[in-house]
Amino acid sequence: VWIGLDLVRVFALTGDRAALDRAEQVFDFIVSGWDTDPTHPAPGGVFWTDADWSRERGTVSTGFGALLGFRIFEMTGDPRLLEWAWKMYSWTNEYMLGPNGLYWDHIELDGTIDSWENSYNQGAMIAASLALARITGEAGYRTWAVRIANRSLDAFGNFDMPGAIFPYTNAIFFDHLMELESLTCDPRYRETMQQYADRLWEIAGDDPDRLLRSTPDEPASMIDQAALT
Repeated sequence: VWIGLDLVRVFALTGDRAALDRAEQVFDFIVSGWDTDPTHPAPGGVFWTDADWSRERGTVSTGFGALLGFRIFEMTGDPRLLEWAWKMYSWTNEYMLGPNGLYWDHIELDGTIDSWENSYNQGAMIAASLALARITGEAGYRTWAVRIANRSLDAFGNFDMPGAIFPYTNAIFFDHLMELESLTCDPRYRETMQQYADRLWEIAGDDPDRLLRSTPDEPASMIDQAALT
């Protein structure tokens, strides 16, 4: 999904139609993962993988799929993309939204729900809601994005809580939060991101190689360094 979103950004910056075509291929691949068995609990949703070891459907695959579909639709106007993206967005809201207003991670084929409230899942639905606000002109979707953002900040606090412990997931969350901040100018959003970035920099400064590590006893990973940058 993130490759597809980056390809959309490439098209927006350069006008390279090949990048947009490739993003559409990524979206079609996501659509091919839609669960078509009506007997499954929470029927529908996009499978994380088709491997036997994991047959889960969740916010990360379906919510981000919706975001990609909406963004390509904004570039192309293809109604098929909008139809599928709306389907994904609706499924995520129906089955993955917890009573506290945050999105759960996934559901298994036996109906077991993993209620982990990962930060990047909240970011996906913030951005997807903002895209819908642009597409439809309905302010309610922007209001919904603000609601998700505010509940996320209230729940995650200093972003050391479960669901927001990984720098790379938080980087994705803050990326989408800054899109909302550009519209609302809510100072809390940028201040929270700055405080988090400052803390990551302090953690990296404690390392002799000035590398960020999710935990002190783990090797430094490239993805965490990318999150810090």
